[in-house]
Order: sequence, then structure tokens, then C-alpha cells
Amino acid sequence: MDGIWTARVCNDIFTERNPYATRVSGDWFMAEFIAHTGDVFLNGKSMYEADSVEAVKAAVPSSASWDKAFSVYQWYAVQGGNGLVSVGRGTDNGAVTLSSPRYTPYHIPHRTEIAGFMTFLHGDDRFYNNIFIQKPVRPVMNTLVNIMSSDNAAWDECNILTGTFVFDDYQNFEEWDREFEGYCGMGSPASDRYYIPLPVWSAGNIYYNGAKPWKKEMGAVVDIEQDIRIRVEECEDGWYLRTNLGDVDQPDAPAFVDTDLLGMAFEPEQKFENPDGTPIAFDTDYFGCKRMKVIAGPFADISDSAKKLW
Repeated sequence: MDGIWTARVCNDIFTERNPYATRVSGDWFMAEFIAHTGDVFLNGKSMYEADSVEAVKAAVPSSASWDKAFSVYQWYAVQGGNGLVSVGRGTDNGAVTLSSPRYTPYHIPHRTEIAGFMTFLHGDDRFYNNIFIQKPVRPVMNTLVNIMSSDNAAWDECNILTGTFVFDDYQNFEEWDREFEGYCGMGSPASDRYYIPLPVWSAGNIYYNGAKPWKKEMGAVVDIEQDIRIRVEECEDGWYLRTNLGDVDQPDAPAFVDTDLLGMAFEPEQKFENPDGTPIAFDTDYFGCKRMKVIAGPFADISDSAKKLW
């Protein structure tokens, strides 16, 4: 169910009394609702108890709450034969205009165990020293785009255009970082800052044949004069790259790509590094040759593009 989570707890973890089966009562407790001594917390904050699963599913902000936005976070517990079943809801996590119900697991560094779940925000992408080549678009693909774009719910771009321009609406790091200036904790004005897409980094890329750069990329090389051809061909002894890139002078890229340049991934707070935790330096090319200078693309010497790939 969208935005609904279920947790099952064995009765054995409780001793004399199950707090989720024990009602709050007393002379001074005069309420028109049922409450239990147990509680469920989201990010360290007490959620609201509901009286049914249906109420959890249909949660709306409470006009009587001191924190109306958070009042949609509700839970309901029922005692089963072997333990407690708790159902909770958190549809938009307090965002003002952005829905964020999608959670994705992330892993313990250099291992496969799941460390936790985080809201899927998109962004946090890095594009350094790449070559983007727009290939001719077949007429049938243009027809397909036109058909799909007639339905507002369709995926209309069909991934036929090349480049980082698809991130034009994303912030760079400096813009994103300014969203968190000042006090952002509990009691601060409601904001989408925690649910906007993460920033994007892009530099040292070359764009040919109409491939389009991210509009915030500094120093992007856009070459519309050259007609770059590229394809992969299978021969008797293996696969080869057929391209005329070697006929074009390649400008130097600004920097080698390494762990320091790539920084740290946002959700797992993990650097881009070797499995043993040592830094990565991408100073060799596709064939294992040492890069003596920094140029975009997979080859230290563009003339090596004629070699067998595999």
C-alpha cells in the first residue's frame, strides 16, 4: 500500500504488560478517543494513534493538533496470536508540495547488507570527462515520441536525445546547499528542502552532433561543426569501435577523476572508493594504459579507439 508500513513484533519482547494492549486510563484522562501506553516514533517524533487501519489509510491533517502537518503520521496496533502487528502511515513526510512515499534501501559500505531505507530523491549524479555523441534519430522513433506525447501520462521523450540536459531542472551543489541556511530543525517553517532532488555535478564533457549539456555545466565543450560517427562492429576476432573521433583534436579536460573529486554519495554517506577503502584514481584508460594528460572519453590516446575492444 502506498505510504503504509507494517511491523510485526513478537509478544516475547514484552514482560508483564504489553503497552500496545494497555489503554491509558485514569480520573484525569478524559478523552473521546482510545489511547494506549505504547507509542510509535518516526525520526524521533511521536506519531498519532488511530483507531483502525482504515483511519491510517485515510489520514488527514488534524485541525486540533499543534503540528497539523505531522498529524497525518498515524499508527494502529492489533494484538495477534503470536504478537503485535503495527500499521503506520507517512505519505509525504512533511513536505509542502512534494510527495515522497518511495523508499529505497542502501547498503553498509563495501558490503551487501542493507543499512537502512531512505526517500528516493533522484539527483546526486556526477558526469566528468565524458563524450556525448547524438546519433541520427530514426523516423520511426520520432513517430513513437509523437504518439506517446499525445498521452500526458506517457513517457514521451523515449530516451532518444543524448546529453546531460535532462538534469536542467536540478540544482548544482551551491544552490542546493543554500536551501539549508539558517535554522532547519523542528519548529522551522515547513519546506520542501528535504525532498527536492539532490544536486548534480558535471564538468569536462564534450558534446557532438547536437548532444546537449546540462545548462549549469561550466566549461562544457559543444561542437556542432564536426560530424562524428560511431558504431560497434563484430568481426571474426572480436568487437571493434568504428569512429572518426581520432580525426578531431580533443581538448584537455580540467581534472583527473578520483575519490576526492567525486566526493561522498548522499544517502549512504559513502565515498567512491575501492572495496578495501583506499581512494580510487581513474588514471588509466579502458585498455589499462596510463593517462599522461586528462582528456574526455575512455582512451588515453584517441587513436587507440581502433583497437579491439573485446
